[in-house]
Amino acid sequence: MQHTLGTASKATGKSRSTILRAIKDGKISANKDHNGNYAIDPSELHRVFSPVVAEQQQEKIMTLHAIALGQQKEQVETPILLEKIKGLETALEREQKYNEDLKEDRDKWREQATQLLLTNQTEKSSILTTESKQKPQDHKTLKQVLYFMVLVANVLLAYGLGKMNQLF
Repeated sequence: MQHTLGTASKATGKSRSTILRAIKDGKISANKDHNGNYAIDPSELHRVFSPVVAEQQQEKIMTLHAIALGQQKEQVETPILLEKIKGLETALEREQKYNEDLKEDRDKWREQATQLLLTNQTEKSSILTTESKQKPQDHKTLKQVLYFMVLVANVLLAYGLGKMNQLF
């Protein structure tokens, strides 16, 4: 079956003007039919221009080759990534333990502050029964100390949580 300019351009992926130029330059031999259209032999056409199908097959081969290389790369990277995961899990466990220790310290500080508050309240109630007036400055100082202790406990906890968030 002979190609026309249109079918030749589809078969090669080249434009009609490129194929016509090749015919006029003598690179491809072609005959004109009785209507003045060119009739190009497929073997003559593909001697100069490679068929589109061959280019598509070449692309498939290149794609398969790239996939094979990617799988080889994955086989090399997998042990490295597993080792990194183990390291991150170890670091996470260490930070979780540190966070638990900070929470325990905070709870102890809170318990101490509560005990001091209760102790001070019982002392104040006994002082109130013996004295008619209580010094407002003592009450204010105790509140400041307790506030400071709770603040320190919260800062310690926030510091621990902040260090843990830096891992992620």
